Amino acid sequence: MVPSGIVFKRHKFDAMSFRKRVHDALNITKRSVKLPVKEVLRGKQYVVSKSKNFHTDVSISGDATKYDIGGGHSQTLDYVGFVMGDEVEPIKLQAAQNTGNLDDGPINTQRPYPEDSYLSSDVDIDTGFHYLGGLYDENNDLLKAMRKSAITPTSYETGDDNIDWPSQHLEQVQLLTMNPSADALIYHQTKLEFLITGILKPEFDQASNHRGLVRMLIVRPVIPSARLHMNGVSGKPTIRTDYLPNIDTELFYSGKRMLGGRMMSSRSHDANDSNNAVTFGLDKMDAELPVMNLDTDSIYYGKMAPSPTSSAVDHRLSPFDIITAPVNRKKYKVIADQTFHMDTQHHGVASMRTQHVTIPYHFEAKFAGRVPHADGAGDLTDITFNEPLNMKSKPIIMFLSLDQKLSVQPTGFTVISET
Repeated sequence: MVPSGIVFKRHKFDAMSFRKRVHDALNITKRSVKLPVKEVLRGKQYVVSKSKNFHTDVSISGDATKYDIGGGHSQTLDYVGFVMGDEVEPIKLQAAQNTGNLDDGPINTQRPYPEDSYLSSDVDIDTGFHYLGGLYDENNDLLKAMRKSAITPTSYETGDDNIDWPSQHLEQVQLLTMNPSADALIYHQTKLEFLITGILKPEFDQASNHRGLVRMLIVRPVIPSARLHMNGVSGKPTIRTDYLPNIDTELFYSGKRMLGGRMMSSRSHDANDSNNAVTFGLDKMDAELPVMNLDTDSIYYGKMAPSPTSSAVDHRLSPFDIITAPVNRKKYKVIADQTFHMDTQHHGVASMRTQHVTIPYHFEAKFAGRVPHADGAGDLTDITFNEPLNMKSKPIIMFLSLDQKLSVQPTGFTVISET
């Protein structure tokens, strides 16, 4: 029985703090590094949001960025996004195949991440999305010194650095097979800060106290798991998995956004199939009748192929429809989904907000050691594999802004420590 007046205070247990306390008790020193994200994008220390173009059926004549709401007024939708890490190339099947290859099947686009913006002396492509890096930096000497497989930089040499790491490809494979964590790092979290500034007021709202409605989305593509099946007759193993998502057509889904509504102007509200709903992205929607992969040799056999972006149909949804659309959680995991207004001290162009974002990882990232020489002799080069084997997907941070263009200045870092 607990005597009166005595209060038991529950201690908040944290796995990482416990790990640190054990190291302190055993006098073990573990190094860590803060990898900064890119703060200069497209040659500037800020990025400006991209205005969404609407279909001619619903936009004001002569300006596709203005969605017609009547009375000579309009609404706009701006978006700007950031992706952690380096750009990921999409997987495109340009023509239907049935030749016994693993990626056989109908034409499709697997683009889980958006296309990066690009600026050079003769090319200027603004997709509205920017890759921040910040997950690995092969030029960071401290990070390289923390890798068990890497050649330790001179400035961090202690005399016994990585002397046990194999010099032969076969020995490296044997080591990583027996101990997959032999070349690993601990990824803790990414901490970001975005300074968001309103730089344009809507023309029809100059006299009102326009604060700016912004939706912040942080999502990660759901990477489907793979299953191994054994053929009972031939004993041949077969891998089965689902398609990767296509962010252009599968980011959002809502049963309220039906084809007989604003989604399609060609579909009458009282048509027999007007209540059908499909997934959609910022501009395009998925096919109403997706094609199933019927090639038994394909790893995607029996799965619905995501529509190719090049032939996907533009939807007619309004800015409000998009900024309030639920995320398609079958294809994207939601880390954060927040709607806020800009500050209450200023109006329109002067409105500002500082948005803090923390993306947790808290896992052991496993790497594949060093790259072998291309001559096949079996020796290892000094170059390391720098893509974690078990980081399934990377975070995508998006800001959708109703009736206001934004200027965004990102800053932040990712905390990584050695095992």
